Amino acid sequence: MFNLKMFDAVTYTAEQGKDIVILLRPISKATAQAAALIPFGTSDTESISADSDTTVTKDGVINTSGAASVELSKEGLMHHNSSDPDGTISIDDLKAAMKSREKVEAWVVNLSRPGATEGKYLGTYYQGYLTSFETEAAAEDLASVSMDYAADGVGADGECTVDATTRQIASYVFTDTTQGATGATGATS
Repeated sequence: MFNLKMFDAVTYTAEQGKDIVILLRPISKATAQAAALIPFGTSDTESISADSDTTVTKDGVINTSGAASVELSKEGLMHHNSSDPDGTISIDDLKAAMKSREKVEAWVVNLSRPGATEGKYLGTYYQGYLTSFETEAAAEDLASVSMDYAADGVGADGECTVDATTRQIASYVFTDTTQGATGATGATS
């Protein structure tokens, strides 16, 4: 982590890209499954934009702004895990949601910014649709997947619950030396 102290009163801290993650869940799975962070992510992008119209007047240019739109992108490596417990969102679930045009929930969560409640982090919640789902399997590379997502509206900011398993996927989780200890429980390091 890089800190920059300016003016003796303000310290700026650079945020690590690995700490900002996108969790996804087809909306039909909301009662049975928690949102999931897809393992082996390489890049998550949140893009907010608005069209602007320009009118030239005798006094200069006047700009008017259209409504904001939000797009998310997620890239990572393809994977499978036969030991995933029931109730885990998979790449296959998201591919099926894309094919059936099912609404998908998304959370953009900053794991470096804890919320006021233990186990919660600052984030933004969206509902929308996957607009593309692409896999690439080059002969000399690991297979990869990329997804694009268009949000309805501009989302809602709040605190997102991130369980120990999700934190483990996002980062190393401390594991004790005792027999039977696993990284699925404990605090992030």
